[in-house]
Amino acid sequence: MPFFEIVGVTPTNQNFLVDYVFMHNECTASYRWVLQRLGDLIGYDREPSVFLIDRELGLCAALREVFPGTPHLLCRWHINKYVEARVTNMFKNKKIGASFKNKKWKRIMDAATEEDYSAVVQTMKDRWTSYPAVIQYVERTWLCHKTKFVTFWTNQVLHFGNTSTCRVESQHSAVKMWFESSTGSLDTVWARVHCHIGNQIIAIRNGLEASRSKIGQKYRQLQLSRINGKVSQHCLKVLDDKRKRMRELSYQVYERCGCAMRVTHGLPCAFQIHDSLAAEIGLYTRKIHPFWKTLVIGDGDDVPVFGNDSTEDATHFRFLVDEVIGSDPAVLRNVSRIIEEELHPNHSNLGDPAVNHNVRGRRRNNDARRDPCYFEHVNRRNTQREDPCDISQSRYRHFLPGPILPYITGWKDVIGDGNCGFRCVADFFFGDQGKWYDARETIANEVFGYPVLYERIYGLGRLGMNVERIRWDGGAVDSRHWMVAIQDLFPIATWFNAMVVILGVGQVPTYYYPCLTILSLRARRTVTAPAREFVIATVGGSHFIRIDLAPDSPLPPIACWWIEHHEPSVDGWDQRYAVRRNMWDALIR
Repeated sequence: MPFFEIVGVTPTNQNFLVDYVFMHNECTASYRWVLQRLGDLIGYDREPSVFLIDRELGLCAALREVFPGTPHLLCRWHINKYVEARVTNMFKNKKIGASFKNKKWKRIMDAATEEDYSAVVQTMKDRWTSYPAVIQYVERTWLCHKTKFVTFWTNQVLHFGNTSTCRVESQHSAVKMWFESSTGSLDTVWARVHCHIGNQIIAIRNGLEASRSKIGQKYRQLQLSRINGKVSQHCLKVLDDKRKRMRELSYQVYERCGCAMRVTHGLPCAFQIHDSLAAEIGLYTRKIHPFWKTLVIGDGDDVPVFGNDSTEDATHFRFLVDEVIGSDPAVLRNVSRIIEEELHPNHSNLGDPAVNHNVRGRRRNNDARRDPCYFEHVNRRNTQREDPCDISQSRYRHFLPGPILPYITGWKDVIGDGNCGFRCVADFFFGDQGKWYDARETIANEVFGYPVLYERIYGLGRLGMNVERIRWDGGAVDSRHWMVAIQDLFPIATWFNAMVVILGVGQVPTYYYPCLTILSLRARRTVTAPAREFVIATVGGSHFIRIDLAPDSPLPPIACWWIEHHEPSVDGWDQRYAVRRNMWDALIR
């Protein structure tokens, strides 16, 4: 008697046996009876999202009768095997069968649009016109069912990533291990199958519980943080893979995304993840299909109900507060400072200095003059309109290299959340420090695109880890993803065709900790000189601010790495700045 199994999948990517039947035969009537009993089991008011089957014509006919509103797909793996075997048998040559399957037939199955499908089918007919038997077999056997296996049509079905019956094969293999023999009695088989089902339920409960209680450390980045613990771990993995694809697509994410994930998986697609990063918000549970949020099984259990976006934001913030309070005191102070700056941007804990009543009389005319201190500038702001670009207002003014101060015309202190270096880049080149993620992606793509060139800068075998360090999209970050000066300044100078100047700000005033000029390592065609000048200051190696210098101001030494590793396309660029270099040397003598 044929042993018929219906297999389902859980949100944690585990198989489970929905139904099993011993059938009298494999005809449409038998399949119809099985599907009717399935309808009794799940309820007539519910239907599966999709059926995935082999090309069993009797089963196909029964599905259309019992579940007319449920799409059913054909197993792509079996189709490939059948096509390869049939073409191999026609030509008595295995290589020809494999070649047809891997080339022309694969392009037909992977066609992403209806126009592509028509084009590749016509190409196949033109190429194999001398072998009408092949074309006839493909058209009559498979292409008449194109909507059940070609990518363009399957991308319009909610199948949660299942396009083959491999789960059924795996489940059948697991059940056979319990049977031990194909000649057992019905009562013995029934008992053993139910033992197997009991073990499955235990494993599924454990997987669902793990998704609810274990917060995945690798999924703490910004866009996944709000749904971590509210959806299955497998769902987070799928979204993380989609996030990586978004990075690969880079600026072409809107054109090449395809948006199939929203339909096939019920999850945000690559460009939606990109938009959430651009807006600096996470993904909300309302964007996730209820299937992925079903983390409980049993009588009376249903999909958990979550609040609206505001409620999720508040819950997530309270979770972060608890985490920060229980962390290192240094982290607590840093986060408190960031929150205070966000809530009270005009607040300052600096006030007027205490008045010294023990004065020594009036200063003589030949007394040495001094520059006004920071507190005196604070006093002036009480009566004058504040200029956010005035270097005299910078709290780092007395740390900047002294000789260069007269040439500084402005500054900007970006948010110090660990992304400050990339915020400076975004503020200068994109006009908005909030686009620090775009700056990271641009720099990472530049490094990744020219591995031989940048291995000279980052070191042999260290390119991948530095690309991952630069590629960060999870909000505030620790030192593992900070900008690294001087190395990261080379791809910045190269991609943006800019001369980059870095000024060192130490714990005591000094002009040689470190101050360097970085030029492009390579140049595009027709480019003969840097187009812009970008100045950044590093504060003790842990914070960055953006500086504006006057035109033709002195320039610190050219970085030795540029002299050693630049390509011939930028030969002689350092000579353009010889005069300004001499001005710097004269200042520090």
